[in-house]
Amino acid sequence: MKVASILKAKGTHVATIAPTATVRTAVEEMRRQHIGSLVVSADSNQIVGLIAEREIVHGLAEHGEQLLY
Repeated sequence: MKVASILKAKGTHVATIAPTATVRTAVEEMRRQHIGSLVVSADSNQIVGLIAEREIVHGLAEHGEQLLY
């Protein structure tokens, strides 16, 4: 299977979040959209980074619930 096949099935929408958003907002957005990561972008065009479930879990393990605020 090629990446193009996956994109054809899932569509071309890319979920983004602003770098100024809280981790809680990212978690809520991922849950709402049933996705595991968000592209971080201030303008939805230039990519600043990626936040995924893995980073959030590691952050929670290291910093506890204050990570969400």
